[in-house]
Amino acid sequence: ENGVQEEPITMAVKNGNVYISMNVDDMSAQMIYKAENDTMYMLLDFIKKYCEVPEDMMGGEMNMAAIATDFNLGMTMDVGNFRRVDEINDVSVEETELNGNKVICESYIADDGSEFRYYFDQNDMLVRRDKFSPNGNTDMMLFSQLTTDVDDSLFEIPKGYGYLNISWLLSMAQ
Repeated sequence: ENGVQEEPITMAVKNGNVYISMNVDDMSAQMIYKAENDTMYMLLDFIKKYCEVPEDMMGGEMNMAAIATDFNLGMTMDVGNFRRVDEINDVSVEETELNGNKVICESYIADDGSEFRYYFDQNDMLVRRDKFSPNGNTDMMLFSQLTTDVDDSLFEIPKGYGYLNISWLLSMAQ
């Protein structure tokens, strides 16, 4: 399917900053979005370098400020009690089944017309989040583990990493 990302990713959001770790073609990739300067960095572990990722390379799908906001909309920071705390519209709650298991589905329509559905298991842990956009796009996120214990160091460029300027490469690609 178009745009399906099935590789597991680790994502952390704290104070508007976003950390994403994933494997792409058997290579580990990490990205850090820093809210303070609205900049995305990619860590290149295999050469211990980092580079800035220009906004136009990120595309519309990777608006980090929006991801941070979207991620926090449904979440007060009590694990297992992830509930939308700001600007609650009408939240509907129903019991349903997911993969043969009974779950609670909480859904609401966001200001932009997107419908969000949060699925909680019998232990009140968030297991899945679906987003249905008005343009027909569907985004599903499965959660295998949730924690509120996020280390600040995740959002820092590791010591000993040098800066790699890729702007020359990007200008050649224009």
